[in-house]
Formats: sequence, C-alpha cells, structure tokens
Amino acid sequence: MYPTLTFDSSIGDKIMLDLLKYIHQYYPIGLPEYYNQPRRMIERDHIVANKINDLIEGKETAWSLFVKELKKRDWELLDMAFIQFPSYVVHIKLKTPDFSTPEILHQRELVVVVSLLCPYYTIYYLDTYRFNTIRAAHYRFGPIFRITFKDLLPEFSFDQEALLKEVEDLTKQYFPSHNYASHGMLMNRYLTPGIILEGQSGAGPYPIYSYLFDHTFNFKNLEIR
Repeated sequence: MYPTLTFDSSIGDKIMLDLLKYIHQYYPIGLPEYYNQPRRMIERDHIVANKINDLIEGKETAWSLFVKELKKRDWELLDMAFIQFPSYVVHIKLKTPDFSTPEILHQRELVVVVSLLCPYYTIYYLDTYRFNTIRAAHYRFGPIFRITFKDLLPEFSFDQEALLKEVEDLTKQYFPSHNYASHGMLMNRYLTPGIILEGQSGAGPYPIYSYLFDHTFNFKNLEIR
C-alpha cells in the first residue's frame, strides 16, 4: 500500500507548483545535453528573439506602454528589456535621504520584473551599498552589498508605500493575465537540474528567479528579506 501524501494548500505552495510546471516546460531538466552550449534552439529562445525584434522595430507592446506610463512620472528609469532573457525588467531609482558618506555609498531602487515564461511578475526594493574604505590595491571600487525586500520599516519608508502601490497597480493594468509572486520565494528556492544558464558561470543549483525571471541577476553579497 502506498503512503498517503498530503500537500499544503497555501497560496504560496500553489504558486510554487505552478512555477515548477513552467520550468519543466521550458528547460530540459534531466537532459542537460539538450541545453548546454552548444545547444539546439528551443522555445525559450524564440520568445527572446521575438522580444528583441519587437524592441528593434519599435513595436507597441504591453511593456512599451507600461514604460511609457512610468516615464510620465518624475522617476529615473533604467529599462532593461534588452536583456537576452524572456522577461522584462525595469529599475526605478528612488529619491531617498542621502545616507551616503565618503566611506559608504547608498542607492535604493524599485525593481519590476515581468516574466514571459510564466504568467507571473515580481516587484521588490533593492538597496545597494558600496564600501569605499575596503578596497584592494588593484580594484578601482570597493565591495558592494545589496538587500532585496518588499516591506518597508516606517523609519526607512520615506513615504514610498504610495509609489509602490502605484507601480503595482500599473503592472496589473498592463499585464492583467499575470499574478504576483514574492521575490523572496523566487530567490530562496533552488533547483539543481545540471544545465548551465547563459547568464551564469557554472551548473546550478539556481533559484527559481534565474530560470523564469532573470538569469543574469547576481546573488553574491545579497541579503534577501
């Protein structure tokens, strides 16, 4: 007799199982020879090619309309739709009290990532700290430490909750078929398939984020909250 299996029916687990389904749909898990370089062109690559062609041709898409709407605000944007990955990424540089000192440089961004491999998007804050006092002689810049988070402490929010809600509402407006997935879940859950993602230097394990949202995101010196 087989044991009875029970599953947690929480929303987070349902999203996790759905994400796993899309990873298996687009990546040959268990058959790395079909993916590792040199490899055959798979569906995932065609999605990237179509995205890049749309950008080159200046085609109006949900993403281009979304970014156009963001530009109407007084926000400094870095649109990274050009990355060779089936997703859209934009960084919104936020204006915060200047915590920078000669020793430490601080910058806060709001990051929006919309996947083209699954009907999910994620939004999170990214704080970057550069330590100028810790520097090897042959390096021009000091080391960088980053923190990703979604919830702001009142003393460090700087009234940015309204901005976050506005961006979330716009994301839902232009991508109504997409649902929100927590960046913490995407970045903290790892899979080991044996394949080597183009944006990485070696075989996994990689977090779900790298498979479905952005394979170039660097997880070194990163704290995920």
